[in-house]
Amino acid sequence: MATLAAAVRIVPADSPRQQIALGLVHGIAGVLVVLACGLTWSGLLLVGALLLHQHLLRAERQRWQSQLMAVLYDSAGQWQLQWRDGSRDAATLAPGAIVTPWCTFLRLRSTRGAFPLVITPDMLDDTSFRRLRARLLWQRPVANARPS
Repeated sequence: MATLAAAVRIVPADSPRQQIALGLVHGIAGVLVVLACGLTWSGLLLVGALLLHQHLLRAERQRWQSQLMAVLYDSAGQWQLQWRDGSRDAATLAPGAIVTPWCTFLRLRSTRGAFPLVITPDMLDDTSFRRLRARLLWQRPVANARPS
């Protein structure tokens, strides 16, 4: 359990897997829109909205990456955001984290706002990725737990 409690340092960076997945999801959604609506004005408008959404997601991610140096998850289970200006802010993990073997989706909140964090295995070494996933799954509240 001592190795599980070791701190994890996450450096937000563009992951090739993340870029491919984001492009693939938006591409599939665009194809489905064209199949459902055809090449009508409404179909083209929806495809344009998908492209705009993908562009805005990329711009938001780049904005956060330009300001944020690292996300630290310490051995006590506390989240810290380390900014490029040298300051650190405490952060809280918003409910609804999704933890899978291939990808982990988190939303962290701090005094500077809330931001999404998508972590793929190629962003961390294998041990840190497994440690992060195990700690997130371990601390997850049980949905149907009754107080005793």
